Amino acid sequence: MQKNWRTLGQFKGLNMPQLSGQKLATPFPPVIRVYEHDVLRIGDQCGDVCFSERHLESLAELSGRMRQPYFSLGHRSVRFRSFVGILATSALTVEILPKADRQSVHRQDNWQGILVDLLQACGFVRTESPGMALLDTRPGALLDWYLRTFIAELRALLRHGLLHQYRTVEAELGVLKGKLNVSRQIRQQAFHRERFQVQYDRYSNRHPANLMIGAALHKLQFLTIGSELRTQLKYLAELFPRPTSADPVQLLTPEDLHRDRRLDRYGPALTIARHILQDERPDIRSGAFRGLALLFDMNQLFEAYLYRQLLQWKVPGMDVERQQSTVFWGQNRLRPDLVIASPQGRWVLDTKWRLLQNQQPSAAELRQVYVYCDYFRAHRGVLIFPHTGPEPVSQLQSYAPLPAAKPQYRSCQLLFARVLNPEGQLNRELGRELVELLGIAGER
Repeated sequence: MQKNWRTLGQFKGLNMPQLSGQKLATPFPPVIRVYEHDVLRIGDQCGDVCFSERHLESLAELSGRMRQPYFSLGHRSVRFRSFVGILATSALTVEILPKADRQSVHRQDNWQGILVDLLQACGFVRTESPGMALLDTRPGALLDWYLRTFIAELRALLRHGLLHQYRTVEAELGVLKGKLNVSRQIRQQAFHRERFQVQYDRYSNRHPANLMIGAALHKLQFLTIGSELRTQLKYLAELFPRPTSADPVQLLTPEDLHRDRRLDRYGPALTIARHILQDERPDIRSGAFRGLALLFDMNQLFEAYLYRQLLQWKVPGMDVERQQSTVFWGQNRLRPDLVIASPQGRWVLDTKWRLLQNQQPSAAELRQVYVYCDYFRAHRGVLIFPHTGPEPVSQLQSYAPLPAAKPQYRSCQLLFARVLNPEGQLNRELGRELVELLGIAGER
């Protein structure tokens, strides 16, 4: 592929390979589907795949390269944590699904689609991105869907043209171009006056956003995936600049995107690229694929979904804020998940993505919520846990008043939020149910 294809005005005319909606061939290496917090031991049978020592060694190698401890290694076993998504190594692909009930083992296909809906609802990918309807619910389809979503975002960027910027270049040329670097010319060209040490500006697509996407595409080149996806990723990798040792990749943050309005249309693509690169220890020269972690913290996903649902279903006069913080001691800060204010009072919400034994929270959780109420002047603290029953469950109990203090009535409410609707899909009315259970009424 020629370099001159990368000019700004020619992307719109490119006849890019199209992705069909056909099912892809069974991916290789083998795919194992598990739930968060599951334990895999050597010899365990997962569908048609037997978890072997080679599989464990590939996960151990991946664990040593990741900055985040997504799973823990034991004696001939691996225990997964509260992260969901995809782990891909040269020997194995692991698809980790959410687990909100004890009957999930019979509903793996259902939870695969729910995870996709949850990622779209929380804004990690566009709601109009390719859906799981294009694929079957076999193990491994989640990785295909994620890659298709990334490809769709990159194709949208190319249709509108990549960002370019002027970059200062210092070079030794046979012609005078730009500005002569006098000091370097005297120092280095005393005996070769036919050469010039110059400094000039070049209009280039080596923008940090393009370099970040190029690095993500380069990393994906080593995935063992279907030929259709591989062809498309290889094609796109030729259109984006690749980082070099002199021009390394810089992981742009959401704050960086807000500072440059030109990056607005890059947002979804950069979110996925950052997710691909976030745990990678930089080594752009390595040609060996050692693994890929595309994982999401279910605690953060659950919190983000509740926040968006409360914003969607809030009543007049109700205000919802996320991750408020205040100084607690020294440099330590208190940061509850959600704070709700309304004419009826204030609520502090602490979300917990885990199955609660006997509907009884720990003493540490109750104390934490009480401190939140004290510092954020809330009359009620709320612990929210996931629930897959037909109806939401709520328990309310007051804290004992402090001795020798004026009455301060504070209570702690346990809410078991109905994550799924009766059809077994993601509950899109969760916010309305929470507002009703909290007893929040709108302004009259």
